[in-house]
Amino acid sequence: MPTSRPWSASSRRPSGRGCSPCGGSPALPWVRSPSSRPFSPRAFFATIAAVETFVEKHYLDHIEPLERQGGTPELVKLLRHCCEEEAHHKEEAAALVGGEKSLVLTAWANIVGGGSAAAVVFAKRIKDPETGTEAR
Repeated sequence: MPTSRPWSASSRRPSGRGCSPCGGSPALPWVRSPSSRPFSPRAFFATIAAVETFVEKHYLDHIEPLERQGGTPELVKLLRHCCEEEAHHKEEAAALVGGEKSLVLTAWANIVGGGSAAAVVFAKRIKDPETGTEAR
């Protein structure tokens, strides 16, 4: 288990703003993956890299159709910025994993990525209590 936080308030971007729902909170990685902390620092960072890989792809799955369809330029620009932040987080975490990933660590990252995808599918199935329609 790491003795100090991998991300701290001092590591935040100069703007102090992030694209995550938590506003780029430096505590977010600790909230995201409490299940990885008992294993090792490498598992922790592999978890972050797996989640950020999924998030980056999820952003691109929305950005690319918007660009093709001539979506609002301001929205596309904001989504691109957020996607780039997630890619940066992914690269930072991957660098902290370091070296070749073991079979167990690779399997763990695949489980985390699959869990992220399942969470999105589940979230889309949640019905709005007022309208009875699924979130999309």
